Amino acid sequence: MNGNLFIDGRNQFKNEFIEKIKLHDSKFHNKEGGPTTALRYITTGMNSGYYSWAEGPMQYSYVDSKGEIEGHQEDWDLNISPLIKDVLSTNYYSLQTPISYSNESVNYDANVLEVVGFKITDKPNARNDVEKMLYRWKKAFEERNSSQEFRIFYPELKDNFEADFYIVWPHESMESIETWKFNANKYLNEIYGKGTSKSQ
Repeated sequence: MNGNLFIDGRNQFKNEFIEKIKLHDSKFHNKEGGPTTALRYITTGMNSGYYSWAEGPMQYSYVDSKGEIEGHQEDWDLNISPLIKDVLSTNYYSLQTPISYSNESVNYDANVLEVVGFKITDKPNARNDVEKMLYRWKKAFEERNSSQEFRIFYPELKDNFEADFYIVWPHESMESIETWKFNANKYLNEIYGKGTSKSQ
């Protein structure tokens, strides 16, 4: 689950919010064998200024039983909700492993997430064409053992404002967004034949 939360911009509220979230997560989340949580500050884009609080990965059976965790909701309502000025959106997102790329040999802390959302046209077979190209991207990154990973996520619940899919690029720093290089189109053409990168 992912939720975008907006709090009062004054520093004392930011600091209090962060500390209360950390305390809540240490009590009710991030336990061995359970879903983990992460709080990130959104610095750019239409949701800049909000915090994104994410929980997962998890099964939907956990969502069903989450309300039964003793003290969980009460702690959130008492200690965190009063600090939240606005909730922009909440949703569940599923990781699309067959079209996502991970490199197990890479060791770094994903301190920065670059998240880009895309809408798919209403043309016939457009989703299949997009997934085919993303799978080819994955194979090109694998073929060249790229150190830059990416994850594809689909929102489970859709509205008119939600993207059809998201590419999440994990980075160690803001600098790596600018400096990492990988000519995906070049490798797509090498692996699948000339013109592949423009075929979809």
